[in-house]
Amino acid sequence: MKRNLGLDLLLVVLGNALYAFGVAASFPLYTLGVVSGLFWAKPVYGATFTGDPKEVVSIIVWLLMAYVFHGRLATGWRGRKPARLMVLVFGLSLFSIVVVNTLMETHHSFIKP
Repeated sequence: MKRNLGLDLLLVVLGNALYAFGVAASFPLYTLGVVSGLFWAKPVYGATFTGDPKEVVSIIVWLLMAYVFHGRLATGWRGRKPARLMVLVFGLSLFSIVVVNTLMETHHSFIKP
């Protein structure tokens, strides 16, 4: 099977652009969500951070995203390592949604006892 090198190159460039956009858009939006949650928690729970498992996982995800975001913008970080870290961030986000919200005792639970 003959490969089209121009098409392969175009797909790589497009993939890199989509990845860069995803990192550039996800971090500010996630930061907005975490900060608004902290402001919301103060009047509702009496403290901005209660040590809830959902809050802890969210802060860990935010720190990893900040690390990748800073690396991409400040140092021009490219390649497999930041991509692998973003896959880890995605996995932790899924863990937060599926496991923490359904199986752990938290005031963020989907299923209340």
